[in-house]
Amino acid sequence: MKKLAITTALAVFLTSACTTTRQVRRPANLADLEARMPRQRDRVTLLSARPPEATSALPPLPVTGDVAPAAGAGVPLVDISNLRGYEVKNRAFGSLEGLGIGILVGGLVGFAIGSAFGSDGPCTNDDGGCVMFSAADKGFVFGALGAWLGSMAGSLIGFGVGHTNRTIFSDTAGSP
Repeated sequence: MKKLAITTALAVFLTSACTTTRQVRRPANLADLEARMPRQRDRVTLLSARPPEATSALPPLPVTGDVAPAAGAGVPLVDISNLRGYEVKNRAFGSLEGLGIGILVGGLVGFAIGSAFGSDGPCTNDDGGCVMFSAADKGFVFGALGAWLGSMAGSLIGFGVGHTNRTIFSDTAGSP
């Protein structure tokens, strides 16, 4: 059971990413949508409101009303009213978040492991040259080592997973 809990916790930490979600008023037209979206278009994923079982981020939808090209010339047009929002992936910010989480988790785990070793026994050396460490001393040394390892691992995992800024369109939300 303990192995399953550790495996599950590890899987959650490795696959979860930080996401910021905000609601804004639905854009009225293509120009309004263009003005709101960030300049780094390669990191943007448009979210479609239908069909819910679709596997792609933006399936071709029937052309009605105000329409926007999905990605360049010759691409099927998409009705803006069918967009649910968009997501922007930011790997640099994800790396910083991973750094912080890695330092925190690595330091705590390292301190727990170091403290588990316990204090050194009494000195039995007759020449008086004994160096003894308490459990707290060992905890701090292992905590620093764990924080260092966690910072490297957390930064790499955070860069790979990234931070997601999700913007959801709503007809009732305040203006952006």
